[in-house]
Amino acid sequence: MIVNNITPLRGLACILLVVYHVIGGSPDQGLHISNGFLRDANDILAYIRMPLFTFLSGYVYSLRPIGNYSSFLFLRSKARRLLLPMLTAGSLFAVIQYNIDATNIKTENIWLLHIVPVAHYWFVESLFIVFCFVIFFEKFNFINDGRRFAIIFVIATLMFCTISAPVYIGIHGALYLLPYFLFGLGVCRFNLKSDRFFVKMASFFVAVFVLGAIGLVGGAINRQTPVALCVGLIACYFLINLDLKSSFLSGIGKYSYGVYLYHVFFSASARMTIGLFTYDIALHLSVGVFSAIAGSIVLYKFLSKSPILSTLFLGKRFIRTKKIKMECVN
Repeated sequence: MIVNNITPLRGLACILLVVYHVIGGSPDQGLHISNGFLRDANDILAYIRMPLFTFLSGYVYSLRPIGNYSSFLFLRSKARRLLLPMLTAGSLFAVIQYNIDATNIKTENIWLLHIVPVAHYWFVESLFIVFCFVIFFEKFNFINDGRRFAIIFVIATLMFCTISAPVYIGIHGALYLLPYFLFGLGVCRFNLKSDRFFVKMASFFVAVFVLGAIGLVGGAINRQTPVALCVGLIACYFLINLDLKSSFLSGIGKYSYGVYLYHVFFSASARMTIGLFTYDIALHLSVGVFSAIAGSIVLYKFLSKSPILSTLFLGKRFIRTKKIKMECVN
């Protein structure tokens, strides 16, 4: 297992994401909630969910950087890990959306699958581009020195705030993710974690204060602004310094990639099934979240038993199983 406090944070990020999709990203999705606490909380947490996933990706990469590893082999492994499940799981999701009337959003122009990113699978597509950036930075030693890293980070934040890139093949998402990934990488590489209570509490209260102010203002959610970036970075810094320990969150975090890829299949199924009988919000929320997480974990374990399926649908390295015949010598 990677660093004790990373796995629980992955579990927390999974729960935040699953709750987001169960409630719905907008009033015409999910549970069709247009106002109230759940709507406001779900919108405000947009400043933390994907930044946390990306921050953790950068942090984990820094624990296992490319080093002297071949750039081609490294990116090939990332393509297998990220792009292959995007093509399999993402395409399956898009086809189901296209053919089932009860889904919230129809996939338009199915022939443009993954050229225009599909639903939440934009993240893995964009993260691959981020890795391409990072490998370039590593090869030219742009992020191994603190001062050079700071320059690259500032450039990434300026791009985040000023460039409106096209959505095609995840370019827009990559520019959105890059500062958070670099921040996670930098916190780990330059040992910026702090055990000081003051630092932990200060980052917590700043993040809560800004989020609360945003909630009171009630403005439109724009995740690509300087304020959004600051909130995301501060929240991630607080959470990594929290040294969170939870066997429950760790149990989810161990399967975070599977939960990310497949939770929507189970949350949507639960919503459509329960919707036949009742529209109780509490029931929808609890069953939807449980079904999405538990179902994804069960599916992950099932897929992992097959070398072919685990490669195609989870991006794991293909390991051919060998049958060893034992001979008895009399």
